[in-house]
Amino acid sequence: MISNIELVLDALASFAKGPR
Repeated sequence: MISNIELVLDALASFAKGPR
């Protein structure tokens, strides 16, 4: 299972790559 931390890191990376 994916840990919350990994999920947050992935979402953060995607978010950082998206808007800016």
